[in-house]
Amino acid sequence: AAEQLSMHTGPTIGALVTATFGNAPELVLSILALKKDKVELVQASLVGSMLSTLVLMTGVSLLVGGLLHRDQNFSGTYVVSNSGLLLVSCMALSLPTMYVYLVPNTHNDLKMSYAAALMLALVYLQFLYHQTTSGSTRDEAEERAHFPLWVLLGAMLGLTLLMAAHSELLVRSVEGVVASTGLNEHFIGVILLPVVGNSAEHVVAITAAARNRISLAVGIAFASCTQIAVFVVPLTVLAGWLQGGKMDRSEERRVGETGRSR
Repeated sequence: AAEQLSMHTGPTIGALVTATFGNAPELVLSILALKKDKVELVQASLVGSMLSTLVLMTGVSLLVGGLLHRDQNFSGTYVVSNSGLLLVSCMALSLPTMYVYLVPNTHNDLKMSYAAALMLALVYLQFLYHQTTSGSTRDEAEERAHFPLWVLLGAMLGLTLLMAAHSELLVRSVEGVVASTGLNEHFIGVILLPVVGNSAEHVVAITAAARNRISLAVGIAFASCTQIAVFVVPLTVLAGWLQGGKMDRSEERRVGETGRSR
């Protein structure tokens, strides 16, 4: 469906839409976990998702594409724009932690997290506007699609809703897995949940790379990581704020409290 969609819109918009549908279950899973007060699991899962999409998905796609095809080309402009946005998100994500580290007794870290979340969401909306109005997206579509656009969007929406429905079962099973296997909850959040949750995007990107559509594969990887950093994370922070929780982006205070409890 992702490849067919890219034939309608071009690889840039196709990758963006694929990443949006793929990250919707991640957002649902994070909100459900916040309702159960699993803040550390949510933070670990979001960080793990960014790492798995940017490092694992990109690396495997380039490896598979390089083994099957001698020459592969992708848009450097798209990679540069996403890399710049990721740099901005990294600075925004690190500000609350640095602030708590420099001012240990502060109580303004939550306010800083909320402000950074709002700014990141605004930056992402501006990025979307740039991507959809740049005028180069439709020109990238070279092949003719076999299915209408509304059929592809409906199929992807249906799969996304199905995965979102299973997210609640996944959150419920975490405690049982920790109790039965002895695995650390952070390991589950950083390694297992992101790989399982983003498995569909991994398959789509690797399949696209194997079919010599490396622009779509790299686009999905970068779009997914960027979207998590500047859209899913801010929405999760704001969702925790609305629920009355403390889903901030400051890890320093939590690490310190865990160390003192031990």
